[in-house]
Amino acid sequence: MNIGAMLGNVGFVGWCVLGCLVALSIYSVAVTIDKLRRFRAASAESVAFLPEFGRCLKEGRLQNAAATARRHDRSHVARVVSAGVEELMESRGTAGDTESRIELVSRALDRSTVLTLAEMKRHNVVQAFLSGPLPLVREWMTAAPDRFIPSVFVMEVGAPD
Repeated sequence: MNIGAMLGNVGFVGWCVLGCLVALSIYSVAVTIDKLRRFRAASAESVAFLPEFGRCLKEGRLQNAAATARRHDRSHVARVVSAGVEELMESRGTAGDTESRIELVSRALDRSTVLTLAEMKRHNVVQAFLSGPLPLVREWMTAAPDRFIPSVFVMEVGAPD
């Protein structure tokens, strides 16, 4: 029996089931393509963001570093790091010891981490690869151990690129 003969013997309910299966398959492919497109855009934003951001920090230009982070709004890395930079800029003008400013920046990064994890949950991201400086990778792995897979590209702080 060939496919044409089988389709000829399908009744109304069978055609409805086949129609639903085809529609759901098309929807599934569309969702997959959209997620892939968003992932590639976020990755490209992160790749473009990191060198520019690093240059700004090395030169001590925090305003430019924050502006760079705002410009790369699709990058999750930029969102997390910008929270710390903005908190550091705000605390720079206030009188206080270095330890209290570090604590403020640390709390801002923690808040940003929680917000990013909530966004990942909202967009149904089950697992993600994580790379970057070793202390940050450890912090994120501690925050959500079942959500991240540590990447091969984990950097030691202070190690040459």
